[in-house]
Amino acid sequence: MKRGDSGDVTEQEVLRRGRRYATVVRAAVLTCVTPVAAHQAPAATELLALAVAATLAAWSAIAVWRGPRRWVVVTDVAVLLVLCLAQRWLVVPELVGDNANWVIATVAITVVAQQWYLNQGARLLVTLAVLGACLAGNVVAAPSALPNAVTLVAWSTAEAVLSWGLFLVVRAGARAADRELTGGERARRRAAVAAARRTDEQEYLAMLHDTAAATLLAAGTAGQPDRWIREQAARDLAVLRDQGRTPATRPDHEDLFPSLRAVLGEAMVDAELTSPAHVTMPAAQAEAIRRATSEALANVAGHAGVTTASVTVSQVDGVTTVEVIDRGCGFVPARVAPHSRGVAYSIVRRMELVGGQGTVASAPGRGTQVTLRWPGE
Repeated sequence: MKRGDSGDVTEQEVLRRGRRYATVVRAAVLTCVTPVAAHQAPAATELLALAVAATLAAWSAIAVWRGPRRWVVVTDVAVLLVLCLAQRWLVVPELVGDNANWVIATVAITVVAQQWYLNQGARLLVTLAVLGACLAGNVVAAPSALPNAVTLVAWSTAEAVLSWGLFLVVRAGARAADRELTGGERARRRAAVAAARRTDEQEYLAMLHDTAAATLLAAGTAGQPDRWIREQAARDLAVLRDQGRTPATRPDHEDLFPSLRAVLGEAMVDAELTSPAHVTMPAAQAEAIRRATSEALANVAGHAGVTTASVTVSQVDGVTTVEVIDRGCGFVPARVAPHSRGVAYSIVRRMELVGGQGTVASAPGRGTQVTLRWPGE
């Protein structure tokens, strides 16, 4: 993955905060150094040293405000090189090789901060150039202070290396976090795709069970009129042909009552419908209840041993409930195979997929009650 892609959000944010922190710390140090500069400068150039230090502090404040942009960093390095070479006018000779030298303090905090702004090649080049200019300025200002100046520059080099090391550690941690986030997101996407595929497969198999399979079973059962078989087969074909299509003009909500009345008209049993005149609800939930009701009535015709059933609809406080009841032979729900599509998929799972609930209560000799419930929006 290339740096800058959406997969390195953590790295970008962590480094942005790191650069901001380095800039603020540098500005704070240079602000503290400003009064020291006037005290350490030769008498003839006290005002010059104070002006230079104050300008650096103001410049650092601008850097905090503008952010460590490329032109800001380039200008900053150029100003610092001039500052290092001008030490003979800014620091008295006896303090040139002292660790209290305000120019060396400025150099040290700057090379530490620069490790967070620059790329690998520029980081090394700028650090060597600034430290080299600092050493050269020390020698020009006070040749006798060379040993101490070398020591101080070495310390500044070590500080720069430590800052660079911290930068690498922080960046590595941020990249590791990005990899974890990216991997987790990919895993979530794969799981979501797999779940969607399973849902589509379950819906398709349930649809196939409710239509073609049920009609073929009815065709093989004596007593079903040929006309009903032909009409049902035509309806099944239309449903399967439209499977997966979403009509562009389909409303968000629809009335469940006409749909259930149509289901009862197509059923293989005589079913009595008790319902309010209007049962308005979201279209997807209404479709799920319609299909689950159709499957419940098909189960009555195929397994209950009776030719009548009742369908009762209620809608109270937004909760829609449909009950399909027969007085047939009944069965033991616990003995139904878990993979049975008539109950597990066409009724229970279908309602779960739209945020509802489907339950089946039955006992041998006591008939069956299928309850479909949707809790509302």
